[in-house]
Amino acid sequence: MRAHELAFSDENDIALHDVIKGTLEPYTAVAPAIAIKPGPPVFLSRAQLQPFSLILHELATNAVKYGALSAPKGQIGVHWSVGTNSERRLRLWWQEVGGPPTAPPAVTGFGTRLIQVATAELGGHTELDYGQAGLQVEISVPLSPS
Repeated sequence: MRAHELAFSDENDIALHDVIKGTLEPYTAVAPAIAIKPGPPVFLSRAQLQPFSLILHELATNAVKYGALSAPKGQIGVHWSVGTNSERRLRLWWQEVGGPPTAPPAVTGFGTRLIQVATAELGGHTELDYGQAGLQVEISVPLSPS
């Protein structure tokens, strides 16, 4: 898996695009419906790599089991932006469409907790919207000054 290769590389900062692409690569082989829309260049530290990889892996796994990747016409879009105010914040969006109808779970499961804990570890927060069109996730985390 490319994400593991990045984790053990000699590079100090890893491009967010490479982390997303590497983590989602196993899912794109069976579901070419994942579209990564490149945003501004963002580099993650080694400490940020594992939480981001866990979050993306969990979102993709759930999409295969319950969401857009469980349906023939399901699609996922991933994109991000970086705020330019005094505190640089990364905002990453995961958007599913074309899958089965979604509804908030009755209880918070392991995967949701994992996403929330990993995001909190990064100093950020996660918003999950179980809309009729599909799951929409927004992750917001602070970035180190460039």
